[in-house]
Amino acid sequence: MTPRSILVVTDFSELGGHALARAALLGAEHRAALQLVYVAQPGEVPPPDVAVRLSHHALQLRQRHQIAVMNTLKFKGQQA
Repeated sequence: MTPRSILVVTDFSELGGHALARAALLGAEHRAALQLVYVAQPGEVPPPDVAVRLSHHALQLRQRHQIAVMNTLKFKGQQA
C-alpha cells in the first residue's frame, strides 16, 4: 500500500528534525503529501515564533523535495 499523506509531529527538537527529514524522504519517494504538526507538551509554553518556524520548515521541505506540505499547530489537544 502506498501512502497518500504522512503525518509528521515535531517539537523542534533535534529528534523532531530527524523525523521531518525522514518523512520528507518517504513523501518524495511515494509522492505523498506531508502534514506537519507542532505539538506542545501539557504545561509547556510553545515558542513565540512557533507558527513562523513551522511554516519555514514546510516551505523548505516543499522546495527541497517537490512535495505538498501543510502545517498545523496543536496546543493542549486543540487545533489552532
